Formats: sequence, structure tokens, C-alpha cells
Amino acid sequence: MDDIFSHLFGFGGMGGMGGRPRRQRTKDCKYPIKVSLEDLYNGKEITLKITRQVLCPSCHGTGSASGKPPVKCSECDGRGQKVQVSQRGMMITQQIITCPKCHGTGEMVNPSDRCKKCSGNKVCDEDKRVTVHIERGMEDGEEVRFQGLSDEAPNAETGDLVIILQQKKHEVFMRKHDDLLIRKKISLSEALLGTKFVVKHLDGRQLIVEAPPTEIITPGAVKVIEREGMPQRGNQFERGRLFVAFEIAFPKANQITPALREALTAALPPPNETAGINMDDENVCLVTMKDADMKQFENARSSYKQDRHEAYQSGDDDDDRGGVGCQPM
Repeated sequence: MDDIFSHLFGFGGMGGMGGRPRRQRTKDCKYPIKVSLEDLYNGKEITLKITRQVLCPSCHGTGSASGKPPVKCSECDGRGQKVQVSQRGMMITQQIITCPKCHGTGEMVNPSDRCKKCSGNKVCDEDKRVTVHIERGMEDGEEVRFQGLSDEAPNAETGDLVIILQQKKHEVFMRKHDDLLIRKKISLSEALLGTKFVVKHLDGRQLIVEAPPTEIITPGAVKVIEREGMPQRGNQFERGRLFVAFEIAFPKANQITPALREALTAALPPPNETAGINMDDENVCLVTMKDADMKQFENARSSYKQDRHEAYQSGDDDDDRGGVGCQPM
């Protein structure tokens, strides 16, 4: 029985098989806080005000005004839990429930002797300030644990206060563990003739990123800058990588003047894939394109089922009129 209680609740509540009841432990209190990517990059201290339950200082957690110890609950014999037996037909089931009389405390206080400060509840609220130290390189979802700062309860060990870091979305940087990513849109001329731009880093530094004129940046190209990512947790002298994903903005049609078109044709002659094709051949068709987007393709629906259903409906109509149809063999 002790092993069952230990598995289900984390303590031995019944003290079965001659064993001594194990000391309970209050639940950990989990408290999420929002932090910026700058906080995780540079490190920060955040002071929080929390409210928790502590043993009543007036009655020292007894719930009694006179200081007399509470008596053992007669309903559960001081265990705080009961075994409830129920029967459905031939099936008998047992269920462990919290004692409804003492609400799981295993003790009862005389109503006339209840502590006025805590109204016999043995605990009262306490406001406390805690300082959370955010280390450089900590990640989203990471926990900062304060031992023994959860709610207190009589005859129980106190659980921990667990601060959970939740990273806010950043406007410029995306993070993947120690690595960072930015997306940079450049013009076609920058892609062909070289580009230089400024990246304001998370620590306030300004990085001058340059692509030499001899290097052509193609659409979808990704570059990497070593040691400009996030600080590594536990090794502040090392950093991850900073990736740059390029997007090329092509000029609009009205921006291509005849002179520019002529210059581009001379510098970048288009491939003539239609060379050698007889345009007068009846199997050669000249078609035109218009603007579209991928959603039109992704949302395309099949018309086959509808057409087939209509064909079946037409066949049924023919049968009803005595027409020729498929007959079973």
C-alpha cells in the first residue's frame, strides 16, 4: 500500500503493512515570465513579487487559538485519505479519495478554538520578493528553481518555486539554440554588384556586413558569420553562429527603361530556348502568363467526382425512362 501511495502521490499516506507514514511535500509552484531575446543574450536580474501560503505565525500552523494541538480526524484516522469502495454489478472497485471531513489534513480543530488570524486554516498569505538571475545563453522554456519557496503546509516539506522563462518573439532575430538567423532583403543591383548593410546586434554593437562586388548573391542564398550568435551557456567566451538568409527584390516592369533593357540584354543575354522550333507547326502553341499565387494551386479541387456523380445521375434518369443501361449478368 505504501508503494502505491508513493507512486500516485509522492508520499506514503496510509502507512500500511506496519510502515510509518511518509512526510508529504507540497506541490512546486510554477511561475512563467516573459523575457526578451536581449535578456537571454546579455543576462539580466528580474525582481518578482510573489504571494505564497506560509504557516500561520500566530498559531504556528496548528490552527488553534489556545495552542492546543488538533485532534486526529476520526473519519480517516489521521491519514488524510480514505479508500472508497464502490460496486457495479459483479465488479468491485476501490478508489483513494481525500478525506471530506478534514480536507486531507488528517486533523480537526475545535470550531470554538480556531485561530483568528488564519481562521483555523493553519496557513496565511505572505508577499515575498525574489530575484531571478537570467544567465547569458539561457533558452526558452528553461527553469530557474528556488528550493523551499512554494506554499507551506503543516507536517509537510515545502516544494520549490519554479520560474519558467518564456522568450518573446523578436522583430529581427530568430533563434535556434546557440545560433541566430536574420532575413535580409536586397535589391537586384546589390545581388549582382555587391552589398553592404548594418545589423544592430542584441548587445548594441553594429555589425557591418559586406559582400564583395565579385560575389553574386543568388535568390534564397544563405550566408553565415561565425561567433556572432548566442553566448554558449556555461562558456561565455564562445558564441554560436549568425545566419543571413537573403531575399532579392526584383525591379518592377515600369522601372526597366529601354536604355536599361538594352544594357541588360547586352550584359545578360537571355537563353533562347525556342531556337530551332517551327512556330508555324500546328503542334506549337504560343501561350501567355498572368499573375497568380501558390494558394490558388494548393486550394485546387478535383472536379472528377462531381462529373462522375452527374454521369451516374444521368444514367439513373435514363433507366427511369426505360432507356438502355448496364444490366447485371
